[in-house]
Amino acid sequence: MTLKKMTFILVFIVVLVGSCTNSNTNDNSNDNNKNSQDTHFVAKHDHPMQNKDSIASIKNNIGDSLYVVIEKADSVMAYLLNGRLKDTINGLNNFKIIETTLLSDSLQNIIISYVNNTENFKLSKFKKKCGFKPDLAFKFYKNKKELLFLLALDCDVFQIYCKDGTRILDYKDDFDPGHDKFTNFKNNLFNIN
Repeated sequence: MTLKKMTFILVFIVVLVGSCTNSNTNDNSNDNNKNSQDTHFVAKHDHPMQNKDSIASIKNNIGDSLYVVIEKADSVMAYLLNGRLKDTINGLNNFKIIETTLLSDSLQNIIISYVNNTENFKLSKFKKKCGFKPDLAFKFYKNKKELLFLLALDCDVFQIYCKDGTRILDYKDDFDPGHDKFTNFKNNLFNIN
């Protein structure tokens, strides 16, 4: 990747992050609207990186003020989705919601540790050839900020969006190494055999 292209990508990300952080300053959300479905989130990357760099790269690209929403979340809402069914009225990112639950402190700590664990993610220059049909999502809340982390377990790809729907990352990478952890978490949380 050329220096010019890397500079362009960095400027583009800074603009997106700026719009995401600025859009949250006038938010008057409270605990009663934590179930709102007004957020989006995607992941993609153009150059190969090692696993140990994946989360650092995400953190570096979205910045500390947004990454702290995941790392130090006040609360986390979990969503069981049917990514094959669209729901433009009551869905999350237009995907059908099957069930939701507010995570207990102990479960919240587990999912935050999964997201923070660089061994659960793999960044690559190669793109998977599957459609994005998420079946699991986590909405992280910190003060008046929200981040939505969508996971498609059939293809092990993820997406991340800000509260206002701004896509803050655009990786084409996956969580193949963390597949079993996220799948078992989903199955245990939503009592799926």
